[in-house]
Amino acid sequence: MPINYFRGVASPHRADVTNRRLGRWLAFVAGAANAGGFQNAIIAKISIAEIRTTHVIGLVTDIGIELGKLIYWNVPDSRAPRVRADRQRLVKHIGFIATLPLAAVLRTLAVVPLLDGMRGASHIDK
Repeated sequence: MPINYFRGVASPHRADVTNRRLGRWLAFVAGAANAGGFQNAIIAKISIAEIRTTHVIGLVTDIGIELGKLIYWNVPDSRAPRVRADRQRLVKHIGFIATLPLAAVLRTLAVVPLLDGMRGASHIDK
């Protein structure tokens, strides 16, 4: 039985159509996210974690890899190579991710003048 997201909000027919569209959209988003993560994992494995192919997913993957290396417990007197985190890379990637909220605020502030310009509104007194 399908989930009725909009039951009681709209007419039964309109709710059914909206539910089908929303279900398709959610399936597409889930599939796209899965494909992006899968692609990123394959390229990371092939390139020995030097290259990320997707934009923000790659940054988050790099942060996860470096955090994993940071908390890894190296066994003393082991023949295995020591695992060390690249702290500069970690700080750089966290910094890139931290700029996303700033970019969202600046983009939001730029929308008002853009829309005014599209409408032909002028703030200059003639």
